[in-house]
Amino acid sequence: MPQLSSILLVDDDLTTNFLNKTLLTRLGVTQQLLFAENGVEGVLVTTGRKIALRVSPSH
Repeated sequence: MPQLSSILLVDDDLTTNFLNKTLLTRLGVTQQLLFAENGVEGVLVTTGRKIALRVSPSH
């Protein structure tokens, strides 16, 4: 599978972010992992970046 240039994880749960970071790092699916704890931070992180969007449902 080709690597993605970057992935933005948006979740307010620090444990979930840690587990996702660990998994994605081990899988080597991206060159850059970005994190945000809420939607506002997520928008700020993406400002000035070209992005593809995928929305995963909240549990």
